Amino acid sequence: MTAAGVLIAAVHVPFVFAQRAAGEVATREKVGALVTAQNRFRASGRSAYTCNLRKLGEVFDTPVRRREPTRPVKGKYTTGTWARAGDYEFMLLCEQRNRGDRFLLTAAPTRGTLGRWAWCVETGGVIHQVERGKYNEQGCGS
Repeated sequence: MTAAGVLIAAVHVPFVFAQRAAGEVATREKVGALVTAQNRFRASGRSAYTCNLRKLGEVFDTPVRRREPTRPVKGKYTTGTWARAGDYEFMLLCEQRNRGDRFLLTAAPTRGTLGRWAWCVETGGVIHQVERGKYNEQGCGS
């Protein structure tokens, strides 16, 4: 590597890390906003949560699409929607049996991006931050 190459890398790397960190902060904030919107949706007299990201009022970079996992996620979540925002894919799943009583919301880095973290939250729970490799292997855990 030439001296010029080393200099360019030294200047470029901090910007890449700053961009990644900004994307992660924005994603975590969007997860929080979606949970708040879910709670507002349920409190608005519907007495149920939605499985449709479109109904939560957040903006995504892609259209919201229907999601049918090939097998139930965590043994119970079988239907929902997904969309992308930035370098993350957001997925909102519900139980088919008790539709509207429970949900799982995840935000995970898309393939080929530098995101380090995924975020997961279930009905009434705390937002969990999960290392990307662990999420790819195990999802949100138990």
